[in-house]
Amino acid sequence: MSIFKILIKEELKLFQNTLKFYGNSKDLSSKFIHMSYKNQIPDVYYKHYINEEAFILEINPIFYKSNIKYELAKNGQLYPHIYNTPLIYSSVKSIGKLHTDFLRGLKM
Repeated sequence: MSIFKILIKEELKLFQNTLKFYGNSKDLSSKFIHMSYKNQIPDVYYKHYINEEAFILEINPIFYKSNIKYELAKNGQLYPHIYNTPLIYSSVKSIGKLHTDFLRGLKM
């Protein structure tokens, strides 16, 4: 099962140029990279990225197997978090631009 990361345009460009992503300011202050499952993407987008040009990255979790922890959020859902390692570009399965029609299709 894939996990997902939302990045804004500038973060995606940095990731593509360096082939590693250590996290955005929220990730760095939390000391882990916030990830989501597919059905959680709309909620994360509308809460944190609504006014941003955002992209969704589908990530192969096998690259991070021992570094993923599943933690309960305030909304009662389990979210995958990546600890002690950056995202590496070779773990990216796909990249898509987030837009309203895409998000509407993810609502479950």
